[in-house]
Amino acid sequence: MLFAMETDIGKIEYDKKLIAHIALILFSKMNGKVLPAYHKGKQPRQLIRGENYSADFVKCTLSGERLDIKIYINLIFGTSISETVKKLDADFRSQIPKIVGLNVGECTIAVNGVISKNFSKRNLEVTTYA
Repeated sequence: MLFAMETDIGKIEYDKKLIAHIALILFSKMNGKVLPAYHKGKQPRQLIRGENYSADFVKCTLSGERLDIKIYINLIFGTSISETVKKLDADFRSQIPKIVGLNVGECTIAVNGVISKNFSKRNLEVTTYA
């Protein structure tokens, strides 16, 4: 999906890969305890191998002047789900307007599962509204 923003010097266009990149930067600040995942819980193999990644762990829609975001993640065992979701939500709401220029309307963080020796499904979705 392509988004556009008008500025004084012209039109800036970007897609969900920019949001995915911001998400990966925010995940890296969580000390490796948050991992991107597809909607069924599997991790993108490209990220594991260090290759060019797919942005399929992020879904973005533009509703008026706001950007609605849905992000799929897995957590490492021992990570607090509620604290992690609150921190990620606050980080997205502060960083997206700085970088993209749009406020976040609806932010949904879907915790697919917890990784330890085995993968434990959680299928939790936390949605916050502006």
